[in-house]
Amino acid sequence: MRVNYDVVGQNTLDDSYLGLLTHILTTDSLSHVPMAETWGRRYAMYPAAGPRLSSQNPYRLLRVSDHFGVRTKVANPAVNDEELRTVTVKEVYWKDALPAAVQAAMKHGDPANSDFYISIQEYIPHYANQMRDFEAHAGHRFVLASPGHPDLRATLSGMRLSNEGEAQYQMWGVRIDAGSREDIAAGAEYTIRPINTSETYTWSVKEGLVVRVGSEVR
Repeated sequence: MRVNYDVVGQNTLDDSYLGLLTHILTTDSLSHVPMAETWGRRYAMYPAAGPRLSSQNPYRLLRVSDHFGVRTKVANPAVNDEELRTVTVKEVYWKDALPAAVQAAMKHGDPANSDFYISIQEYIPHYANQMRDFEAHAGHRFVLASPGHPDLRATLSGMRLSNEGEAQYQMWGVRIDAGSREDIAAGAEYTIRPINTSETYTWSVKEGLVVRVGSEVR
């Protein structure tokens, strides 16, 4: 019988705690296990304890396997990896026009000095690093266009904002490139076009979406 804190009969999968739970110990009493000589020694002597592992963690996984018994009748359909691949920019905010909830969450401001922020409509529950993983594969550059004004080049600033609560959002900060900053037209409305560099991880933009440049443009 597996016990996971207050959950009795836990199966091997926990989507909100550790993912796949791996059995590491069976004992009738911890007093029968040499914890002090093994785990305790490693904690007390780290990093001098041997054999040397990858961290202070007192154990290391050497091998894992997963299989069904020969008489099992459990269905085992193929499952695709769930991740952000094609995302849709649904909102764009100049830095002085962010929603109040987002401004309140930015207690320490934006160290990346983003000029505007793009918000996407896709969201995968219980996937903590979905924005970071998408950004690692997708293009980082954008073109802003406004009739009568030069195109502006912009790049992801490295700022990411997200909230899993009632006001759920996922936003990236974007900064106008140095070579385009003198061409920014205050008050103008710009459409945004992503420069996709991957055929798998791509940006798309909601039709008709524009960003209005605020008064603070430098």
